[in-house]
Amino acid sequence: MPSDSDVLSAPSLLVAHFSAVSCSAALFGLLTLYCSPIVPKALQRLFRYGKTAETHKSVLQVPKRWFQHFYVFASLLYALLFLSLLRLYVFQLPVPQLLALLLDTCVGQSRRPVCSAESVVLSMLLMCLQVCRRLYECTRLSVFSQDGKMAAAHYFCGFSFYLGVGLALLADAHGFPGTPDSLPPQLQWTAIFRLNHIIGSVLFLIANLIQFKSHSILANLRKDRNGRVVTFQHSIPRGSLFELVSCPHYFAEIVVYFSLAVVLAFQSPNWWLVFAFVTTNQLIVGLFNHYWYLKRFPDYPSKRKAVIPFLL
Repeated sequence: MPSDSDVLSAPSLLVAHFSAVSCSAALFGLLTLYCSPIVPKALQRLFRYGKTAETHKSVLQVPKRWFQHFYVFASLLYALLFLSLLRLYVFQLPVPQLLALLLDTCVGQSRRPVCSAESVVLSMLLMCLQVCRRLYECTRLSVFSQDGKMAAAHYFCGFSFYLGVGLALLADAHGFPGTPDSLPPQLQWTAIFRLNHIIGSVLFLIANLIQFKSHSILANLRKDRNGRVVTFQHSIPRGSLFELVSCPHYFAEIVVYFSLAVVLAFQSPNWWLVFAFVTTNQLIVGLFNHYWYLKRFPDYPSKRKAVIPFLL
């Protein structure tokens, strides 16, 4: 059995991936925001999409509405991972070989479990709800501009992100191959009602309501009272948290991933890497959108922040 020092020093593609994308998003995103003349146009296109990419067209772009592909993929993936967790913790059946291989390849063959079975199961269930709700919004609620684009690299990175999120939830769980557990723990249903689970779930639901309300407001800007799309033009969103920030849906996304850190009792180092990337990415993209609004609309509310109410 490997020692603790071996476990801690084992290379991990998951750690390398989220560390690299977080640092890259922070560095090049800020350079693009505040020192754009020195940033190559090709690199700027990785950070600009939708309305902020209108002046940065590229042949290596795909329609922004293809966001829904992320959520189709994630909904199916997380449902399978959730069933795999129940298979392991409820029925004490072995983990599917493909899942074990993914964990070995992306996280390492020696892992130290720190999160309870109940925390991991609840977190995976909440992520299933999150991506299914986003799939509904993308297919039934949101109104994407006809010429809205995103970089092809951004599109493919989206799939790697959601795969990484799923693996991050399992990376610190008990009972998987590569952990020192001789037998997987039996799921204790009463343990679902721990305080951190309740607080995290409430935060998650509040953030989901904020995000859904924000996306509804944005969609309704392009619809008439009968729900028919009448324009693809951009206008100033108003109401709810839009009175405080330009991008409350990005703020809600940050809270969603923080709420799962609460559910995991702040014990998962791999989840903190996910949270760091989500926070960095949402802040950078939120600033792009905020400055776009300020430039596009002379009467834009000057007291609004970009993403975090009263702060940023």
